[in-house]
Amino acid sequence: MIYFISATVLTKESTVSDTVRDICKGTAIMFRRVWTIPAAIVVLAATTYNDLAVWPYPLAMAIMLYTIASSDFPKWLAWVTAAVGISVLLVPWSSAHELTRELAIYLIPEIMLFTVAPVAIGFYIRERQRLIATMQAHEAGAEKQAKLEAARVRAEERSRLADEIHDVVAHSISLMIVHTGALKLAATDERTRQIADLVRSSGHVALEELREVVSVLRTDDNAPLGPPPTLANLESLIEESRSAGLHIDFEIFGVPRKVPGSVERTAYRVVQESLTNLHKHAPGAAARIDLLWRPSRLDISVRNDPPRRAPMDLPESGHGLRSLRERVSLLSGEFQAGPTNEGGWRVYASLPIGGG
Repeated sequence: MIYFISATVLTKESTVSDTVRDICKGTAIMFRRVWTIPAAIVVLAATTYNDLAVWPYPLAMAIMLYTIASSDFPKWLAWVTAAVGISVLLVPWSSAHELTRELAIYLIPEIMLFTVAPVAIGFYIRERQRLIATMQAHEAGAEKQAKLEAARVRAEERSRLADEIHDVVAHSISLMIVHTGALKLAATDERTRQIADLVRSSGHVALEELREVVSVLRTDDNAPLGPPPTLANLESLIEESRSAGLHIDFEIFGVPRKVPGSVERTAYRVVQESLTNLHKHAPGAAARIDLLWRPSRLDISVRNDPPRRAPMDLPESGHGLRSLRERVSLLSGEFQAGPTNEGGWRVYASLPIGGG
């Protein structure tokens, strides 16, 4: 609005009516995005007696035509408004001046510049914005489709893996449970029946956990598993080994406190893997498990005596201790495993827990 007022004031021939018309046009331009059609009517009316030879020319009308053409109004409305604008500019002005060829050569390009050109530019901007919006929607759709395809592939792979686990591992565990049950019935001494019953019970637990894993694999990526093991579960873990005939001393030194879940899980796995190896390689050996709470570390020590009878012929993966070493290393801890001077075996891990 200031622009149009200053343009009128700077013109020597400006009058009070010129200033009022420019104020109306400037105000309409300010609110053209809110009230487009009323603003266009005000601009056309105020431009009726605009002198094409005097600045600022019909600039306000050009701005309104561009606004209509670049908005979501029907295209015919922009062309109708442009035709009205041409009439508003040409008819009153030509009635006051004799229209000659030389004058027409001057007027026609100027009228086209302030009417047809804004409409054409507005249409171009509108189509360009639509094209950009279409491309963005297509890109978003393609990205969504890619995510759906990736999810489908993952689901198929999970299902295939679940079938493999169920067909191979679950079948083997089921056979183990059946044969252990037969062994319990055929055993002649109570000790053998107790061990067979413990193995059968452990097999049932393993089979249930395996079914839970298979169920998760067949459903959702984010489906929750059961709660992860913590240090609070060590007592029950050790008690299972005691029920299998092992003599295990378990003692805690220092004051237990809250530590990160990763530390608790790693400490539990250290004890679990040590007891698994004890069953495999040192049957009947006595063992001692110590947890030492220090100001900034948690030390886990599992030591066992030499085996009292020949180890059982069980399958060996060779990944247990290596996996433990990697777990402890990820926590910036220390890990040691090796034979003792007495002929037994010792596993030691020291995990940082923060603090002093």
